[in-house]
Amino acid sequence: MPKHVLWIGDAQRRDQDLIFTGNEAKHAVRVKRLRVGERVLGLDGTGILVIGEVLSLGRELVIGIAETTTVDPLSPSIEVWAPMPKGSASGDLVDMLTQVGASSWVPMTTNRSVSPLSRAKRDRLGRVAIEACKQSRRAWLLGIGAESPFISALADDGAKLLIADQSGAPVEQIGADRVRLLVGPEGGFTEKETAQAVEAGATPCSFGPHIMRIEVAATVGCAALLGSHR
Repeated sequence: MPKHVLWIGDAQRRDQDLIFTGNEAKHAVRVKRLRVGERVLGLDGTGILVIGEVLSLGRELVIGIAETTTVDPLSPSIEVWAPMPKGSASGDLVDMLTQVGASSWVPMTTNRSVSPLSRAKRDRLGRVAIEACKQSRRAWLLGIGAESPFISALADDGAKLLIADQSGAPVEQIGADRVRLLVGPEGGFTEKETAQAVEAGATPCSFGPHIMRIEVAATVGCAALLGSHR
């Protein structure tokens, strides 16, 4: 497998070549120090993986496509609904959810959540997701949903609903192709929110004996769910 990974989402296609002219090209040449003849892995977040060879460097970085494959999304699909963590922890959340294999993250507002998702921060988190895809060689980009209220997470749209709660039992078998995991804010869900979730059909699940930060709980929960499906 090639050592270097490129994001090809913004590359131009010319016959069997990919043409890079922006930041990805600059980073590849100046930081990765690619050389003509080197093999690279390209991905675009839609399940497509490309293996190619560097044909030329300069104002344009040109990659000749040698092989293209399509990768299926992970199953089950884990949709994480969790409040926006404070400060730089939001980037850690997106980074770790990408690496562990969550399909999406929805910034959920709850009674105790405090950090809104600004447009600038959303753009930054989108870049974090791309870099995490490259680092982990993940074929599918983590979806980052619109900021949504807790009540919207309870909608019955076919996903199996789970709520992270220490009163629940450890996850054993999921038995569903789509799972929506609700993770609370700092301070946890209110009793009313937990009761609403259970009334809507959510199963309380425990992912360990300790109280975890949002980004850790979401990642650990997702990993446990994917692991239980194997």
